[in-house]
Amino acid sequence: MDKLRKIIEQLSDEDFGQIESSLIENDSKKFLTVLISYRENILPEEKLRKSTGCNEGSFNVLKSRLFDKIQELLVEKNNVQETNPLTKYLYDYPRETSIAILHKLEKTYIDNDIPQELINVYSILKKIYFHSDKYYHYSKLYNKQIAYTVALEKAEDLLFNFNKTLANYFFSRCNDDKELIFLLKKEIEGIYSLNQSHRFELIKNFILIQCQLFADIEMSDEEHMEDLIKRCEEITNSYPNDKQLKYYRLVVDYFWLEYYSKINQLKKADKYLETINRQGKTWLLYNNYCLAFKFLLTKAQLFYALNKTEGLKTEQEEIYHDNYDFYTELTLKYRKAIINIYSGYIYESINMLYYLIDDVSLHHF
Repeated sequence: MDKLRKIIEQLSDEDFGQIESSLIENDSKKFLTVLISYRENILPEEKLRKSTGCNEGSFNVLKSRLFDKIQELLVEKNNVQETNPLTKYLYDYPRETSIAILHKLEKTYIDNDIPQELINVYSILKKIYFHSDKYYHYSKLYNKQIAYTVALEKAEDLLFNFNKTLANYFFSRCNDDKELIFLLKKEIEGIYSLNQSHRFELIKNFILIQCQLFADIEMSDEEHMEDLIKRCEEITNSYPNDKQLKYYRLVVDYFWLEYYSKINQLKKADKYLETINRQGKTWLLYNNYCLAFKFLLTKAQLFYALNKTEGLKTEQEEIYHDNYDFYTELTLKYRKAIINIYSGYIYESINMLYYLIDDVSLHHF
């Protein structure tokens, strides 16, 4: 069960320690053996199986049960079971107190454009007011918020589709991809015209910025990418309580990095390089919001231009990424070839590059 090994390797030290302590407390020696072996990569699979005294079938059952135990402990720690914590205001508080709290939450969520939480607030309020004329008012607000959230989900899906298309265009420069990019641009502008909130504006601007930044698509009818990035920065600074925007804010910093690198203002680019680099372990998981893999290429170019190539020798090896993202997987292999060059492993780098050239999936690029 490779999935079990990967999860154990990815556990934080704190989570691993808690799971290990739980197994020790319950005297679960076989589970503990597998947990530690996978974490520290001590034994090959076959030797590990024999050390637990299991045949192949019972060993698979053992791993499956360990997987279930890890899931349970992680869920318990993160309180995933509590789907709507606002339900307590329906049953555990006096009505007047509940209504006062919910109205305060309503205002907070409206001010910060947090639609998912507003749905929960209106869901409770319409139940509280079920025997009142206000029930219909809050039912309408609930339905309106549902429609808004569906539109926002559609806009985010469109952004994800745009980034996938842009990634293919970045490698292939295929006219079909370019035409689709224009269609997606037109579609997001239509969605934004119907839903002019800050979240929709950010999504629209992310698409317009990347058209200019990575595809070199000139748009005479749109603002220049520098102005668009400034506008995104203003938006992310205006809603400090919107939890989603902390992820968007990092993407805006990345756009500044790419923009300054593109116009050859390397000192300004270096400032943002450090910002994104601090997020290096998880940065590639932002692949749905922007062309995240491009950072690995820009980073190497900047290190070279700024005479910081020593940094390439100490590049972080463990990077979280989407295993299904072909473009990121490809760029990670290319990055490894670059690291090998500056670490003195020239022949290994050559072999990796030949492998990439010969890879059947690259023939159409």
